[in-house]
Amino acid sequence: MAGRSRRTGCSGCCAPRTGTSTDSRSIPPDKLTLDRIDADAITAFLDWLEAERHNGISTRNQRLAVVSSFFRWLQSQEPARMAGCQDILAIPAKRKAQPSVNHLTVEQTRRLLAQPDRSTRRGRRDATLLATLYDTAARVSEFADLTVRDIRLQPPALAAAGYGAGRDRHVRARD
Repeated sequence: MAGRSRRTGCSGCCAPRTGTSTDSRSIPPDKLTLDRIDADAITAFLDWLEAERHNGISTRNQRLAVVSSFFRWLQSQEPARMAGCQDILAIPAKRKAQPSVNHLTVEQTRRLLAQPDRSTRRGRRDATLLATLYDTAARVSEFADLTVRDIRLQPPALAAAGYGAGRDRHVRARD
């Protein structure tokens, strides 16, 4: 697999191939030289990754990071190529749109907490779980990792939720 990725990266760097393309920039890897690689070729390769190979922005940016690393090293080894290296290093990484985080309104939260049927054992359990999640603002993974010894019922009631890297977050439970 690593070999295939390397071949794909090398052969596609100067001229992305789709298998049937007769692109004038299509260069077999054994014929590829530094003189044929410029900012336009790298940009075309990155565009090809997204359009033809259907790679995501993260993959595109990883490939750009590898290319940039090589050209950062190359400019220190061959100062005569510095201008071309700088052009390649100036290719910006693409930004991925951050998903928006939607929050529940107060009314939606009230309706959610009122859903469990408190007349049944399962309903009381579900209501307790939901209320504890709401009161502590614990992440689901923190909450799932809670054990009986992590909860103190004597006043003031506390829950110790894991907060990464072995740290605990002590949260006072509401009465």
